Amino acid sequence: MVVFAVVIVLGVQMLARSDLHDQSNTFIVAVSLGLGLLPILIANPYSALPANLRILLESGVAVGAFTAAVLNALFHHGPWNRNRVAPATDEIAGPGKVAHSDVGERDKRTAVIHEA
Repeated sequence: MVVFAVVIVLGVQMLARSDLHDQSNTFIVAVSLGLGLLPILIANPYSALPANLRILLESGVAVGAFTAAVLNALFHHGPWNRNRVAPATDEIAGPGKVAHSDVGERDKRTAVIHEA
């Protein structure tokens, strides 16, 4: 039971770090959770499918993870990504801005801000 609680806490922490103000991220989380909870909330939703496919689809974790990975790849790494920008450099960032070279590999959410 403790293992499941730890997994839930880690998942909530990951959601807290994500930018849910971005509509695509909100959509990814909502659809993944919805499809992941489908086998739990509805009895036998995949009963008409072949047994091999049912094994995969009846696992909410597998469906949710696969859905999140596919939607993330489509929205954030596809060729039509509208938010794609070139990484900032020290020259482009300017004073008071976070430069790409200032962001550490360990934690990309913390950065040093240069004041000129």
